[in-house]
Amino acid sequence: MAQTMKNSPAKIWRLKRGSDRRVRAGHPWVYSNELQGSPKGIEPGEKVTLFDAGGKFLAHGYGNPSSLIAFRVVSRAETENQWDTVENLTKRLRTAWDLRTKLGANPAAGMNSFRWMFGEGDDFPGLVIDVYRTGETAEGAGTVVVVQAHTAGVDRIMPNLLQAVEEIAKPTGVVLRNDVSHRKQEGIPIEEPKVLGKVKTEGEWIRVRSADGHAPADRVVLFSVDLVRGQKTGFFLDQSENIGQFLDLFTRAERAGRKAPLRILDLCCYVGQWSTQIAAAAAARGIATEALLVDASARALSYAKANVEKAGGKAEVFEADVLADLPKLVDLEFDVVICDPPALIPSRKDIPTGKPAYLKLNTEAFRLLAPGGWMVTCSCSQLLEEEDFALQVSKGSLRNGREMRWLARGTQAIDHPMKLEFPEGKYLKMWIGKDLGKTG
Repeated sequence: MAQTMKNSPAKIWRLKRGSDRRVRAGHPWVYSNELQGSPKGIEPGEKVTLFDAGGKFLAHGYGNPSSLIAFRVVSRAETENQWDTVENLTKRLRTAWDLRTKLGANPAAGMNSFRWMFGEGDDFPGLVIDVYRTGETAEGAGTVVVVQAHTAGVDRIMPNLLQAVEEIAKPTGVVLRNDVSHRKQEGIPIEEPKVLGKVKTEGEWIRVRSADGHAPADRVVLFSVDLVRGQKTGFFLDQSENIGQFLDLFTRAERAGRKAPLRILDLCCYVGQWSTQIAAAAAARGIATEALLVDASARALSYAKANVEKAGGKAEVFEADVLADLPKLVDLEFDVVICDPPALIPSRKDIPTGKPAYLKLNTEAFRLLAPGGWMVTCSCSQLLEEEDFALQVSKGSLRNGREMRWLARGTQAIDHPMKLEFPEGKYLKMWIGKDLGKTG
């Protein structure tokens, strides 16, 4: 674990003339070519105080000579030069915790999982913290906090940060997930996950607030996950409101009472969050569900199957690369198709191939949609504009002769807040549509 720089003095950097407009407008990043002189000469993540070309204070934060993003803003208050102390970190984390509580993302009675810190969205670039309420019953619930340092600046203050986490969350266990690949770009090593305290190495049951808007406020849906080696921090909390939107629309349409089982195709399902929530809501209304779970990971599929079945549905699995293997599914139709792939455009160089990939995937997904069925399609590629995503989805539907009505769209959940001054923080796009039948 990196050593903290408690009470260390900050280096002084100045911007070139005219390069301060974006920072003054609220953007938290400064690029190396905007600085006077070179960012070399500091250690990755070292504290820096930023001034404009005329010597006026702009921000406190941290720098990195190894990254194109040379400086990241942590505070715009000139007096907050010791932002990295345990006391100041505790204040920052408490602010984010209280926001989630007020919004209902962290209801104490429900003991539910939520994202606690979302990097720039919470004015702390490079820091991601998820809180997972564990246990199959509320009485036996624990709290596991998963922390990720995406940048050298966060990695450097980890000891103080963990003390602040302990002070507020009082977790039964902590997992350090510093195994993300883009740490390489920060000049810091990718590390094996580290477990502090009591955490199951696999098969941990987490408690996720039900996305069913008609369910009691304290109702949860249980998921079996791997918080140590699973994707990201072990689970994806960002789709909660989007799943809620779908369930609201679906349950309105099914009020007359559905007799036949609801057939669900869950593409890139990971641990089956969408299909599990749908199965739980359907079971509460006496509707049977049959899900086909598709993912490239056999291990993820085993979790997904267990989760859907615990929620009251039936599940089969198909281990597959969705871009290559969906044509193998023939003579099948589904009442609900969920298309929620990983980012197909992880970097700018992938845009020319990523857009056709979204078109190909959505074309195959629409082929498998039953007449009158529901389509939910998503993109978590931040570099794919909303209009471009909608265009690929539209082309995919028209290639299958679909007459779609798009009823709702969504983005990341409320515990993943955005700042308008930082458009890079908006990444998730979701559309819900209903098919009116084939036109040709």
